[in-house]
Amino acid sequence: MEKQLDTLSFSHHAEIRKDPWNELIQSSCVDSIEAGSMVRPLVLSARKNYRILRDLWSNANVLPLPSILKNPVIQTFQPSQAIAFLLAQKWECVFPPLSLKQFPSGSALLANEIGDPENPLPTLAELCQLALLWWIGGFETPARSLIQWLIPLADTPVLWCPENEFDENETLISFSLLFRAIGDIEKANELFQGVQKPIDPFFLKLARSTPRIEEVFSRVETVEDPYLGLKFFKSKKSAAAFTLTGAGSSLGMLRLKEVEIRAFGPQRLPLSEKNSFGIFSLPDGNPLQGWSRCLALPEVWIGMKNENGSRIDLKFVGLTPQEPLAIVFYAKALSCQIGSAVYKPKSLQRYMGETDCLSLQGRTENLKIETAFSHKVQVIPLSGEGSFWNADFLISFEIHPVAAAATFFFSSASQ
Repeated sequence: MEKQLDTLSFSHHAEIRKDPWNELIQSSCVDSIEAGSMVRPLVLSARKNYRILRDLWSNANVLPLPSILKNPVIQTFQPSQAIAFLLAQKWECVFPPLSLKQFPSGSALLANEIGDPENPLPTLAELCQLALLWWIGGFETPARSLIQWLIPLADTPVLWCPENEFDENETLISFSLLFRAIGDIEKANELFQGVQKPIDPFFLKLARSTPRIEEVFSRVETVEDPYLGLKFFKSKKSAAAFTLTGAGSSLGMLRLKEVEIRAFGPQRLPLSEKNSFGIFSLPDGNPLQGWSRCLALPEVWIGMKNENGSRIDLKFVGLTPQEPLAIVFYAKALSCQIGSAVYKPKSLQRYMGETDCLSLQGRTENLKIETAFSHKVQVIPLSGEGSFWNADFLISFEIHPVAAAATFFFSSASQ
């Protein structure tokens, strides 16, 4: 299941490196919250409830409202349940025992019950927060296994994240705090460099409250999680992750040092149609067997095979000429080249034609994408910020309804 490469044993000697969070705590360079603004009722959305509870926990002057902990809504969302447990300790009131839900791999869903109608699939940022909250609450064994599962996925942080829920700043902060907790100050600092301020007080509270985790964690170059249909591959140059589960999210992502495919997956045509990207397949507690479903076309099933991070084989069942479908890549790069033509982000120049090869270019490295046969392709420059996972390009490969298959090859080259 996991191939061990080496181990992480981060002890206090790592403190010789600069810890950006210590400086932040001392300077109190964070947003302030009015205590009166905290007196808000819980709402129906699980994620909105979690935000309210985050604010309650991070504000030392908030009025005690133990009755809020009796709301059954918070019992169905694991991060809310974890914070409510900490609040109950703070207010010295009775709280039901936590019912922690994890897969054997160490991964976890956000909802206590599999199949909860409100997207139980977490963002990786939320899972980092959940692991730290568990550790603070004294649930060290589940926290430890979740942390071990999360460590390699810092290189592919967009997994399971729909476009409208992606918050790059929160992702960087959450992984920075996770690596700080296990003593990897160098990695924590690297992630912190991309953080935009001001920072939500909740994260400062996490930084203050999380004790140093004196554990040994394995570095891995491959991860397989059959319950989430996840495969992760890492080499010296690249990291790639592919998944069969999602709720309006992607089939995976691939990352070089300077070029990223932030998300890729099925998208119903035309590309202008809203809410037409991604897959919808929730884990049911049983290992997945290589298939997922198209969000916009639920009758279309997608089979995916990938033995390593350099090739993806896709096949489609249920595709018809009346409902055209494409595999779309949202990429970050300085430019995209097809033949001799070069396309830049934030420009009006687009490509529409047939090809079986293109190149995404960084400063010193390029990512080449080739297909087994030609597809109708569109390349649309994007803004690079504010939407579409902050991608620079949308690249669409139309799937022929008769062939109903596609094979993608990825290779890197130095300039």
